[in-house]
Amino acid sequence: MIYRSDTPMNVCPSIHVFNSVTLMLAYYRSAIFDAPRRRWMRSAAMVLCVSISLSTILLKQHSVIDVVFGLLLALLLDYAATVLQRSPVQRRERRVPERL
Repeated sequence: MIYRSDTPMNVCPSIHVFNSVTLMLAYYRSAIFDAPRRRWMRSAAMVLCVSISLSTILLKQHSVIDVVFGLLLALLLDYAATVLQRSPVQRRERRVPERL
C-alpha cells in the first residue's frame, strides 16, 4: 500500500531527511531547550531524525544517496542562513585577518 501511494518520483534529495535534520538543528540551537525540564527534547529530536532517515531507506522510499543529499542540503542551507544572519560588521571582521 505504501509503494502504491508514494511513488518513487522526485526523491533526490529526500525531503523527509531534509526536514528532520533542519528541525533537529533548530532544537539544538534554540535557547528554549536549555531549561533542565526541556533538555530531553533535544535527544528525542535526534532519535526521531535518525529514525525517520533510516525508515525512508528501510521502507525503500529512498536510497542512501537521497538521504545523503537531503542531509547535505539541510547542512548547506543551515550554514548559508547562519552566515546571512550575521551583521555586516561581523561578516567583514571574519574576512579581514588581523595583521601582527
